Amino acid sequence: MAFRLAPISKQEVSEQLRSIRTFPLLRGVRGDQPADLAAIEEVVLRVSQLVTEFPEIVEMDINPLVVYNKGEGTVVLDARIILK
Repeated sequence: MAFRLAPISKQEVSEQLRSIRTFPLLRGVRGDQPADLAAIEEVVLRVSQLVTEFPEIVEMDINPLVVYNKGEGTVVLDARIILK
């Protein structure tokens, strides 16, 4: 897990993703397909933009974020947003 303050840049998102301990699993191991890293980065960038544009959001939880194989995207199965 890695935390950053919004707003976050594309480069920061990329560095953040690559800094987590389980990143090698996302690249694909033992014949598994790599995860859609670009889609993960896009989700983080959009959430950063959302919380920056709406300061009334004081807390957000996305769990789980399902990540498909490279080129197949992601989907949020559950999210919670707390407003002030």
